Amino acid sequence: MIVQQPAAKNELQNVIPYVGKDLLINEPEFNNDSANRKFSLMNRLQTTLEVQEIFDIFSKALAEMVNQDGITYTGNEYTGIISLGSARRAKLTYNLKADGLSLGEIKVFRTKKFTDKEVVMVEDYISLLYYPLRNAIMYNQALQSALRDPLTKLHNRAMLEQHLARESQLAQRHEEEFSMIMIDVDKFKEVNDEYGHQAGDAILCKLADIMREYGRASDMLFRFAGDEFVITLRKTSIAGAQMLANRIRQAVENARVEYKGNILSLSISMGVAALKCGETTEELFARADQALYQAKEGGRNQVCA
Repeated sequence: MIVQQPAAKNELQNVIPYVGKDLLINEPEFNNDSANRKFSLMNRLQTTLEVQEIFDIFSKALAEMVNQDGITYTGNEYTGIISLGSARRAKLTYNLKADGLSLGEIKVFRTKKFTDKEVVMVEDYISLLYYPLRNAIMYNQALQSALRDPLTKLHNRAMLEQHLARESQLAQRHEEEFSMIMIDVDKFKEVNDEYGHQAGDAILCKLADIMREYGRASDMLFRFAGDEFVITLRKTSIAGAQMLANRIRQAVENARVEYKGNILSLSISMGVAALKCGETTEELFARADQALYQAKEGGRNQVCA
């Protein structure tokens, strides 16, 4: 059961978190008094595959039955974290599971302790999330898998095309800076020829890890094709993009990849460009690609803009 430990009045610094529990979701049970309300909620929850919309609907419906100040949902890499309202002293925590599938964690907050009757009602309503949340998670997993490179786990070329179209329009509309970095692994074919494609894969994964380490939360990382990668940077000037590119280039130069007893070194060439007023994404991409070509022709292991 859920053990509630409300903090003493006016002693918020001494809050003791409630003990959460795993909630194994089964088919919801209805009684005559609440059947219509629950049936309506179930139908509304199944009208969307967006996790944010599911919890918007759920939160409003729960608030009509149980006084609560906030709800947070922590899912996985495909669904993220959703926070509605405010966190308070009292909370109920549930780890949701259904048919062996983890659906994430839900916390329900308010200032005063929940009564036993309210706990039962909260759990009854959470049971209605089974199909909508499961379907939304599976949909988002499938969608993200289609837009990610299976080797490096970075976004793929299809996602890059969608992203560039959207972000360039936003940057032009709001007159914001937007920059792009193109990356190519130096002498990658020689690595594949001498050590095999698995060694090449290890190098690509190492580069992807370094990109994730140095990239900001707002930066988008893509494997464009083969040994070519792209980073897009919102609200970033060409000077800022060059600084990031050089940090990544230096980190790659210092990195080593061990493969079957061999220690492999690597380097990258990089081209940087910033979106100009009225410029298309194709024109931006072409200028970044030209800068990359200059870096390769200029001796590799360098950044050109």
